[in-house]
Amino acid sequence: MMYKQLYSKASQMADLIQEKMQRPEDRQTKAFVDKARQGLVRRRESMLEQASQDNQEGIAELISGYIANIRKNNPTDLVEEYLSQVEEEPKTSSTWDFSDISDFAERMAKAESSGRTGVQIQTTSGGRPQSMTGLFQFSDDRLTDYMNDTGASFSTEEFRLNPDLQKDVFAWHIADIDRVIKENNLLEKGYDLDGLRAVAHLGGVTGMVRYAQSGGKYNPADEFGTSLNDYYNKFSG
Repeated sequence: MMYKQLYSKASQMADLIQEKMQRPEDRQTKAFVDKARQGLVRRRESMLEQASQDNQEGIAELISGYIANIRKNNPTDLVEEYLSQVEEEPKTSSTWDFSDISDFAERMAKAESSGRTGVQIQTTSGGRPQSMTGLFQFSDDRLTDYMNDTGASFSTEEFRLNPDLQKDVFAWHIADIDRVIKENNLLEKGYDLDGLRAVAHLGGVTGMVRYAQSGGKYNPADEFGTSLNDYYNKFSG
């Protein structure tokens, strides 16, 4: 679970702060000690209580905020130095289960990139330039969504050169789409799961919901002329 991975990193950081607070020779500034005592460490303990009340998404957001708070408020280089030493390699496809969606992923990769991991094209979104990268042609914005949600960090070029990371992002991407499908009870309206996944991949999860709720009347096309309905029909069934 991603929130458990985030919790582990936050816990390691808090342990480091506590250890440094016990060693006067490492108290680089009074502000460091004060900041730690004001809650950066204690917030870790509160997560245990909140974990029984919140859903996984909420927990992940809480812990991501905790990590960001440590980085922002710690007046020393301690945490960043620590992270540079223990930073994990980008997560592989074992983080999320890729096997259940492998057939759909293969079809999507063929449609998006002809199965080529290194493909990258330049396009625009909302008047802004965007790179579309890899097997599944992820936009820069979607890669940012992934990094914000998981705590991972990589450049677009690193993503382009890492097929396993591309699969991991796709597995996360589909899990996120499936969550929205479930929350809006779209399958109960008679829609095909893979068809809706394809619509969301092309038009985003908000576009997918609008497409389904409008009975397909909301049907924009991308700059290559592919509409939401085209992708629904291509991947459903």
